[in-house]
Amino acid sequence: VTRSTKLPSTIKCPHLKFLIQKGKTVVYIPLRYRTIPPSFTRKLKETHGVLASSVVLECKVAGSPPLTVAWFHNGHKLTIATLVFNQVDSNDSGEYICKAENSVGEAVSSALLSVQAGGWTGWPMSSNSAIL
Repeated sequence: VTRSTKLPSTIKCPHLKFLIQKGKTVVYIPLRYRTIPPSFTRKLKETHGVLASSVVLECKVAGSPPLTVAWFHNGHKLTIATLVFNQVDSNDSGEYICKAENSVGEAVSSALLSVQAGGWTGWPMSSNSAIL
């Protein structure tokens, strides 16, 4: 920019996050330093388990740290990091939610877990666990 160039009141660059305003200092922030909101690279999926079998509910989260991840069962917050059921019970049936948050946003993934008594033939009996 030369002295003879007439500048608009604001200039934006799509490739770099910076802003030039008349009479103000240039603020330059490369895109690699931007904060990325959380997102799920693997979401929860509906799962079916057999009573007393093992079930794992897992989701994978990406985003800028620090990330906070919380689990909910039927709307009630759980105080655990990973859901592993060594012996599922009918009381474990319901909606599970994994919620990730950071300073710029949040992402939510949910799925239903249904537990049936042994001998139920809706799904192959050989699959006693589900890793999501």
